[in-house]
Amino acid sequence: MGWFANNGEDEVCISDEKGVSLSPYSKTDSITVYAKWDFNYIYSETDIDIIIIEYIGAEKEVIVPDFINEKPVTEIADYAFEENDYIEIVALQNNLTFIGEFAFNGCSNLTEIFLGKSVRNIRYCAFYNCVNLDKVYYNNYFENWFNLSFSNEYSNPIYYSENLYVLDDYGNYMSAIGGYVSVTKVNNYAFINCKTLEEVYFHNKVTVGIYAFSGCDNLTIHYLAEH
Repeated sequence: MGWFANNGEDEVCISDEKGVSLSPYSKTDSITVYAKWDFNYIYSETDIDIIIIEYIGAEKEVIVPDFINEKPVTEIADYAFEENDYIEIVALQNNLTFIGEFAFNGCSNLTEIFLGKSVRNIRYCAFYNCVNLDKVYYNNYFENWFNLSFSNEYSNPIYYSENLYVLDDYGNYMSAIGGYVSVTKVNNYAFINCKTLEEVYFHNKVTVGIYAFSGCDNLTIHYLAEH
């Protein structure tokens, strides 16, 4: 993993504490260097998309690619990151729509996760035993979080983090969340344990799923009469 020359045969050190170096080459040599990085994913490929089957790396910060072989990465399969003790931060990109069962189960050092704007379905126990998860960032607006479907409390990363950061109108993440929403349904477990959720304004006709607001200690819900 690193920079190479001579058709990938010679590893090249291009810098050190003393400045620029091209070891084992002289600075006067004319060479072309190539980046050669380890690819840390086992994946399956269909005609239209990519499914991440397993992560086999040992990085602390993981950015799951948005595309592989010019196809969108749309799914994290069951158990794909299970019990990886290296990962501390994970960023999931905007093409991802599905996170499978036990996908991040037992990632005990995971502290932050970034969810792309297209995620819709997070399956059973996807974040089970992610006990140090502290921050959940959602690359979308507050109302869009209501579109997410969770299989149980451990599929929602908020269960452990107790907070959710969503985008404001200027594209910045905000922690104190809430506002008027036009939805007619709140999915099961949608905001379970979310301490940063402060106020929600609904129409009178709204169906609230089981444990949708369980543990939301700072929440006030307002039902607005329709005219």
